[in-house]
Amino acid sequence: MELKPESAEKFQVTKKELFALLFGKEYNDNVNMPKYYALSQNYPNPFNPITAIKYQLPKTTNVKLEIYNILGQTVKTLVDAQQAADYYRIEWDGKNNHGNQVGTG
Repeated sequence: MELKPESAEKFQVTKKELFALLFGKEYNDNVNMPKYYALSQNYPNPFNPITAIKYQLPKTTNVKLEIYNILGQTVKTLVDAQQAADYYRIEWDGKNNHGNQVGTG
């Protein structure tokens, strides 16, 4: 008697089915996704020489994250793109859009 492999389609398991088998509960794509928009305080503040900024998006959206000086002028554009719902962290090295170091604080 010869054993023949079954078709691959019969053994395909979806992510939801696998999750249910492993954890005994239904899979939810939104389990750990943010529920609201948020922008956290940069850390460390004042920074030396790098600071990190965390933010969260509950749905796909256009994001523009910029650093301004005390005169309201754009110093650095950190993000200018469409981003999916998720938690984000970006670092700023204290340099402007031209690559020059700017004052901290």
